[in-house]
Amino acid sequence: MSYPESALVRCLADFVKSYKWRRVIMAYEDDGYGTISGTAQLLAYALQQVGTLLDYTAVFPSMVSLSDPTSIIRSELDRMRQHLSTVYIVLRSSENLTLSLFQEASTYGMMNKGSVWICGPDVTTLLDSILNASFISNHMEGIIGVEPYIKESEPEYNRFSSEFQQSFRSEYEKRGETSFNPGIYAVRAFDVLYAITVAANRSSMNGSSLMDNLEVSNFTGLSGLVMPGINDGMTEESAFSTFRIVNVVGKSYKEIGYWSGEFGFYKDDLQSALQQLPVVLWPGETNVSPAGLRKLKVVVPVNPASYGFVEVEFNNETNNASSFSGFCIDVFISALGRLNSSILFEFVPFTIGRNLTYDDLLYQVYTKKFDVAIGDITITSSRSENVSFTEPYIGSGLTMVVPLKERGVDFLLVIRPFHWKLWVTYLSMLISTFAIIWGLEKFDSCNSADNQDPWYKQLEATFWVVGNTLFQNTGQGICNKKNSTDKKELSFYSKVITIAWLLVILIVSNCYIANLSSILVTEKLKPNVNKSIVGCQNVSFVVSYVERVLKFKPENIVPIKVPEEVALAFGNKTITMAIMELPYARIFLSKHKNYALHGETQMLGGLGFALEKNDPLRAELSRAILELQEDGTIQNLESQWFSSLLSESDSTANSIDDRQSLSLNAVSILFVLYGAVTNGEGRQGSSDSQGQQVSLSNQSGERQQEPLGHQNGERRQVSLNAQNNEGQQGPYGPHEDGGGQQVFLVPEDGGGLQVPSGTQDGGGHEQVPLGLHRRTRSTSTGSQTE
Repeated sequence: MSYPESALVRCLADFVKSYKWRRVIMAYEDDGYGTISGTAQLLAYALQQVGTLLDYTAVFPSMVSLSDPTSIIRSELDRMRQHLSTVYIVLRSSENLTLSLFQEASTYGMMNKGSVWICGPDVTTLLDSILNASFISNHMEGIIGVEPYIKESEPEYNRFSSEFQQSFRSEYEKRGETSFNPGIYAVRAFDVLYAITVAANRSSMNGSSLMDNLEVSNFTGLSGLVMPGINDGMTEESAFSTFRIVNVVGKSYKEIGYWSGEFGFYKDDLQSALQQLPVVLWPGETNVSPAGLRKLKVVVPVNPASYGFVEVEFNNETNNASSFSGFCIDVFISALGRLNSSILFEFVPFTIGRNLTYDDLLYQVYTKKFDVAIGDITITSSRSENVSFTEPYIGSGLTMVVPLKERGVDFLLVIRPFHWKLWVTYLSMLISTFAIIWGLEKFDSCNSADNQDPWYKQLEATFWVVGNTLFQNTGQGICNKKNSTDKKELSFYSKVITIAWLLVILIVSNCYIANLSSILVTEKLKPNVNKSIVGCQNVSFVVSYVERVLKFKPENIVPIKVPEEVALAFGNKTITMAIMELPYARIFLSKHKNYALHGETQMLGGLGFALEKNDPLRAELSRAILELQEDGTIQNLESQWFSSLLSESDSTANSIDDRQSLSLNAVSILFVLYGAVTNGEGRQGSSDSQGQQVSLSNQSGERQQEPLGHQNGERRQVSLNAQNNEGQQGPYGPHEDGGGQQVFLVPEDGGGLQVPSGTQDGGGHEQVPLGLHRRTRSTSTGSQTE
């Protein structure tokens, strides 16, 4: 007829979608012919298309056949109240059911604040006819009515309305009827009669049957476009019907807008599409859009191991929960705020103890005793079989916690960057380079006529040159020129070998530095891994993971009820390692510095909220959680409740405090080697100085050999910084001995040392033989020893 049932259900579904109600309850009266059941199926499908769950369908039998309709209505209302949704769609209802249904609903408190009632054309039409103003204001205020739109300003309608009122008044006014305006059924009846009349005239003219002519009828009647040949399976494109939407306010109603299959919602006749029609008044005398849900019962675990996730305080006198706080509580409230601020909820504590686990808590949601379960609930595959989880708000996984080793004496730390084979190769190259350079220099420059150094001096100089390349390249030779203290420069071949050696040193030294730096960093955290006895959280899936995946025997598994027991178990040597969920492990590490994570993390589903299977609220909460993660709200809440972010992935967060600085033990081998070398060289230098002999002459002119710097068995120091005969510093000349007496050093080979003038030897200069001579001469002023 003028509108297919599919157009009506689309209008109802679009209105539910515009207010984001995710659960509804449908009610209708069965007419006994089964026609309404098809419309109910269409409505259920239309609601599914807009993402709304049909919580329950209340089917009332025909009121005419019931002896006690009130009891039937009350029983059905009791069942409707048990569901979470407070959005009720009355698809079809007779006058008797309408009167009893809304009267009993008011008694049951189902017309209070938070409820939504949307009525189809059957009930909406009664507002203009059967229902009196008193009943409407007391029991139906705030409901939404939907009916086909009739253009009452059209001349055809005005003519029909005038004739209808005149005829209806004359017949029913004496029976107490007060409303004489034609309703939608009267208008549609007129269109049906008109269609049949037109089809009958065509049949008499073309000889076709009445039904054939009815099926091809296509005209615009008083109620709209009339196309009898189009059934309820018509496509959306062919649904041109328009519906008027009204809102009951006081004793009457107000028109709030229209809906059409082509434009959607709009106001007046402007054809300007609207996302949502503004409702004037809702049940409970409020203008705030209801959430469409009764007060949510949110179950919260009470567990000492929950740390800052959930904290519940109890009243000491009544033992009732007085306050709920924690990270999970804040995330849930923030997520609900993103959906609808008018959603009401109440927290109910659930104690996790000896006989009650998190699985038992989730079972309460499965049996619909609670609507939502929040807290530190890990998403697992087995748990997802009975309930639906939101997107995780915190990642989770199973990880290993082990104690850190105390740092002991690491005497050989400086040689650890290289493998012993590399050290052997490196030292071998050093020795071979030493031998090659010494051989080249020996046969090139050290065998020349002006070479004066013995072979051991050449080896010493070669060692110095090669060793010096470790730090700088001097290019200095290994042989002294004759009658000169200068070294000859290295030969060309020696320089080539030295450059190649320097290149090797450059690469090897940088590799050494890099590897040593890496060792110093990683040595700060050296876990003590011992997998003999494991402690794990006393949760079913954790214990199962330790047994099935890690292959631990039950007798080697120690259950841990509270994470704080982990540190005690490690201290008592009860366990050697612990398997914990990642969020708990991070909290544990933030409080205990001598532990660290070790190995790979077995990722889990994370922490999420649990709801009933197929609950559309789950999708809305998941979207809100993603928004909270994207804008940083969840990270800010983490910072408020925990000393470290639970989402961090760095597993080397802890270290022993005294390992931040490099200790003396790490480089002590260097100081030992240095001390050994310097001590040996010092002893050798002392032996060489004591073995040097000098020639002394006593007062009688006899020459006497004495160790340098000694007199009468007493050791004296002699400085050798004298001027040679060319006025330069040299090893010969006048010196002061330890007793304040002046001595002269002269060469044995005839080289002379000129004695400065002004001495008391008669003036002039005197050649003194090589050696140290002591002379005592008598002068006018006294004796003088030289």
